[in-house]
Amino acid sequence: MLIQLNYKLLLFLISLSLINSFGYAQTPKETRLDDEFPTPVAFPYAYLGEYSGNLSVSDQTGTVANIPTDFTIKPSDKENVFVYQFSYYQKDGKQTNVYHLHIIDEEKGYYAISDNKGMEFTATLINGVLYSTYDTKDKIMFTSLQFTNNDKLRFKIILSLKNKTNDKLETTRSNVVQVQSALLSKKTE
Repeated sequence: MLIQLNYKLLLFLISLSLINSFGYAQTPKETRLDDEFPTPVAFPYAYLGEYSGNLSVSDQTGTVANIPTDFTIKPSDKENVFVYQFSYYQKDGKQTNVYHLHIIDEEKGYYAISDNKGMEFTATLINGVLYSTYDTKDKIMFTSLQFTNNDKLRFKIILSLKNKTNDKLETTRSNVVQVQSALLSKKTE
């Protein structure tokens, strides 16, 4: 009789454990807070300001450079357009690339990025990360910008060179030749 009681108690504890774990698994992710990564609706408004750090440039041989880098994002004088710029500090001084971020459809996460030289490409915000890809005659560039709730910006560029194949479909291969990545911190005022 004591053995039967122990089995019943064991079965009860196992079922209670399963109910608790099943109930936890059913908790929607939206109810859990994430301290590091933001919700997409905050982009880009909550991340305006200046960020700085180092940009690591790597290829198949390893890290080839660490470049001091600044990033700034601010509103422009046009509605739904933001200015963002990257400044790189090298031997020959400061180089600055200025871009414009255009909100196309904020609800769907659609943006466009342009520069003053006529380049324009689309970007998509997915889970707080702004992804963009553009294709030139001989290169494919993939970029991502990710702002975090702890005032950080993760930035990555993946550069691929295209190689045309001689197959019947005229496909194009691309080989990754360089990765640039940075973790920048927001400057405090």
